[in-house]
Amino acid sequence: MSNKAKNNSNNKSSKKKISPKRKSSPKRDKKFYDELKLASDKFFNECIVSDKVADEIRTRSQYELSYTGHNIWFNIGNSKEKDKIVVNEESNYEFLRSKFFKNYNFQKKVYDYYLKNLPEIETKFIGPIRGSGDILVKLVPYHG
Repeated sequence: MSNKAKNNSNNKSSKKKISPKRKSSPKRDKKFYDELKLASDKFFNECIVSDKVADEIRTRSQYELSYTGHNIWFNIGNSKEKDKIVVNEESNYEFLRSKFFKNYNFQKKVYDYYLKNLPEIETKFIGPIRGSGDILVKLVPYHG
């Protein structure tokens, strides 16, 4: 055995470090995941514009050079009551628009919907706005 190998075997810092144990997340029941999906779908539907508005956006983005886009505001402010999504009255769980809004998978779901249905529009997620706490989904004409 070479001197280098001997030195490495005697060196304590070369031993494999043991990572600390992770705290286990609380076990959720099926009801939680069902309500989570319902809350996500409910907020998703709030982020989607009607067919009439979609046609207007499509037309304006084609013919108006100065069209800056369409805003979908959620005035949640700093109030937890405005931020809350009510799935049903007897629910034990609380779901917040601001949490869904920050979630990558939720944003991707909204982005993919608009990419499929309004390909000439770019979807941007802005917020929460400092001070007011409001959040915004902005549909901007894609000039590229």
